[in-house]
Formats: sequence, C-alpha cells, structure tokens
Amino acid sequence: MLGADALYLTARGYGMSEPASTRSLYLAGVVELGLDIELAGAWSMRLAADLMAAALRREFAIRNVGVVHQPGAWSGRLWVGTHWHF
Repeated sequence: MLGADALYLTARGYGMSEPASTRSLYLAGVVELGLDIELAGAWSMRLAADLMAAALRREFAIRNVGVVHQPGAWSGRLWVGTHWHF
C-alpha cells in the first residue's frame, strides 16, 4: 500500500536556564507491506511493516547552541494489532 503520513512533533528543553518548547510538522511518503490473519468472526490480526521517506523534516535547535535534533530522512515502523471489520 502507498500512502502519506503527517505527524505533529513536539520538543521540550530541560536542564537549561531558559527552557522552552517547540513543535513542528513532519510529512512523509509511506510504503506498507501488511498481512491480515483472520481470527474469529469479524476479527483479524494485522501485521505490517512501513518504510517512510521524509518530505518535510524540520530541525529542532537551541539558541546559542545549534541543532539538537532532526528526524531522519528514512524511517520505519512495525505494526501488530487487532482489527474489527464491520
């Protein structure tokens, strides 16, 4: 399956004289490979693996320090869960 993800990231500083927080949007194209295993009735188990290619991944920076984090250009995730089909 092909798709897209839009995530809202937040960051909060600590251990500094002036801690602050910020937020950013992360956009990525997604390719998913998945498997549905029928359990009983309308229930199934879903196993899936996603590969995401970031289109928008802003840096998180601290003034007078520099960039402290930037999401990777590529990332992945694994899914395991149940589905109820209606």
